[in-house]
Amino acid sequence: MFETVINLKPEDQWRPGMTVDKLIAEMDQAVQIPGVSNAWTMPIKARIDMLATGIRTPIGIKVFGKNLSEIETLAKAIEAVVKKVPGTTSAYAERVTGGYYLDIEPDRLALARYGLSVGELQDVIGIALGGEMVTTTVEGLERFGVIVRYPRELRQDPQAIASQVLVPIMGGAMIPLGQVARVSLMQAPPAIRTENALLTAYIFVDIRDRDIAAMSAMRRRRCASR
Repeated sequence: MFETVINLKPEDQWRPGMTVDKLIAEMDQAVQIPGVSNAWTMPIKARIDMLATGIRTPIGIKVFGKNLSEIETLAKAIEAVVKKVPGTTSAYAERVTGGYYLDIEPDRLALARYGLSVGELQDVIGIALGGEMVTTTVEGLERFGVIVRYPRELRQDPQAIASQVLVPIMGGAMIPLGQVARVSLMQAPPAIRTENALLTAYIFVDIRDRDIAAMSAMRRRRCASR
């Protein structure tokens, strides 16, 4: 999740016929980012909703289960239904699957042949990919940590990491990381939320010109009819 605050001009400077709903519709069409769903609200209202409900919108739906794929499928179906409820300005179901991670699995036999430990390999990976602070620079009253790590072109994909990241061995020689570890991309949940020992996904629902009680009652009738 990330937030962008838009400062609007006074309404008397808006184009003729422009309303908040038309403005949101235009921004919705203009701001289309792959993998991101837009949710339009007011900054202070968003904070109050978080305090009142524990989530980022005035109304939320929780889907519980034991299988993340099934939970996400059901949450998307609920999202599609709720979007059609009068008064809904946005509805978004969390995507609980489909995250990608860099997986580096040590080859313990290869490490043993080169006299390396898993800890030594992890130190190399941490410095090469994550970086290590080597010193601090002082500029007036400000202090900045200086972090050293491999340049982006040497760590931008699994193949580059396996062939370009070098591991020091005995005798001062260097070998590619791919000789002592398997480097690959793996798919896994971007985040795991649980409540009462069950996996959970949230559907965030924002509303306008409807009170929460009436909105919730209509949403329940529609979901029951499905």
